[in-house]
Amino acid sequence: MKRVAKKPKRLEDRIAKRMARKRGDVFLCADFSDLGDDNNICRVLRGLARKGLLVRIGQGLYARARKSVLDGKPVPVNGLRTLTEGCSASVS
Repeated sequence: MKRVAKKPKRLEDRIAKRMARKRGDVFLCADFSDLGDDNNICRVLRGLARKGLLVRIGQGLYARARKSVLDGKPVPVNGLRTLTEGCSASVS
């Protein structure tokens, strides 16, 4: 008998699973639009930011986070400089 993988039921679990598979460190609310409506997705992302797994960079824009060695607060995994370099290259 063939086993079928069960789809995680909670939206937070489905978003976390997709984030784990994604290579990049920056996420938009729109990246998860196929999983539910925008309000619920943004609510889950805000919750993950409160837990310290994400850092809010801008409106609907989040980055993967880790605890700072200085004060223990969440900071972007690769630092702000890396994030801003990627943004400035796409703008110019």
